[in-house]
Amino acid sequence: RDQAELFTGTRLQGPATLRLLDASGRLVRQQQVVITGRRTTFSTADLAPGSYLVELAAGTEQVRLWMVKD
Repeated sequence: RDQAELFTGTRLQGPATLRLLDASGRLVRQQQVVITGRRTTFSTADLAPGSYLVELAAGTEQVRLWMVKD
């Protein structure tokens, strides 16, 4: 799998900033995404296996989610 699909579970919609941090807290990636229907997708092709903290921010709303890449 080279794509991750995230379900935010919140009312975040539209353009958002995605920040991806590794388990040690190091920023691995920051990119713009579009959230539609409480979900967004992004490429994981260049990520090493491991746990990542995903931060999504749109306007004053922010969501944090954990994901694991096998």
